[in-house]
Amino acid sequence: MEFASNSKKWEVHAYSGSPEKLIRSLLNNCAGHLPPDALGHLKAFMEFSGGSIFGSSTLTPPEITLRSDGSYSGGNMVLSVTLIFMDLKAEFLSNVLSKAVDEVCENMGCKFKEIMEVL
Repeated sequence: MEFASNSKKWEVHAYSGSPEKLIRSLLNNCAGHLPPDALGHLKAFMEFSGGSIFGSSTLTPPEITLRSDGSYSGGNMVLSVTLIFMDLKAEFLSNVLSKAVDEVCENMGCKFKEIMEVL
């Protein structure tokens, strides 16, 4: 039993919709690209002027839990997502995340710019 993870961080530019809807859609899209019996966690954290939102799911049950602090009044947001799953490769998780982001951008009319962090 081995666990793999993949994490990415983006700046989301001037999205006019609800950050809750965006984070829920992204996590649901990720879940949709995972095998039905996948064991692990989806985690997302979004920061914006005036607050933040944390979203997560273990896929058992297949629901997304959201906690928010403050309220969004516009402007850019920073979104961090981590996928941690057993018996799936990190490259596969990276592809899942990329597909989910592409779908969210296409369906919700937003733009993500990946933030490259130096560790």
